[in-house]
Amino acid sequence: MNPVLLAAAFALAAPVPRDADKKADYFPLRKGTACAFRVTDGQATHDLSIEVTAAEAKGGRTVSTLKYSGGSVEELAFDAAGVYRPGADGTFDKPVVVLRYPLTAGATWESALPLGSDSVAATATVEGVVEVEVPAGKYKAVCVRFVGPAADGGPATTISAWYADGVGVVKQVFDHGNGNTSTLELMKFTPGK
Repeated sequence: MNPVLLAAAFALAAPVPRDADKKADYFPLRKGTACAFRVTDGQATHDLSIEVTAAEAKGGRTVSTLKYSGGSVEELAFDAAGVYRPGADGTFDKPVVVLRYPLTAGATWESALPLGSDSVAATATVEGVVEVEVPAGKYKAVCVRFVGPAADGGPATTISAWYADGVGVVKQVFDHGNGNTSTLELMKFTPGK
């Protein structure tokens, strides 16, 4: 038998690594997932916790309910192509893309910056993988930069977010464009089931 064909046959028969078909999950939204963050805004520091309280299949996506420590609630959806916020009509028919998979350096998409009860159109760009150290530990994380338009001719508003596979956001820096920044750092992560 031809040695090249023999090698090819062996390669095809070789066992597939367990996680070979595992898709990256940079924004875990399974029920029970919980995160605790430290938020620094200027000189003030406070804690923020987020828990996924429900997750159900709807229209080809899984829609998850997130409850924040202040009592507010938000829905996010995900599928194999990405993570989404509801669109302007409050549904996922024409959603806002938070993350578009795969997170490949240089990839871009149209998104939005959540600004309180409003949102502003933004462009997201994947900058690449870096090591990030936060109170919860060290992570290899993909940096995604969201840039919103400048208001009244001022500087642009940006959010730089670092996403670790299987954990989600481990760090986020919100540059308000006026010299003020807010930083969010992961303190604790508990995976859902």
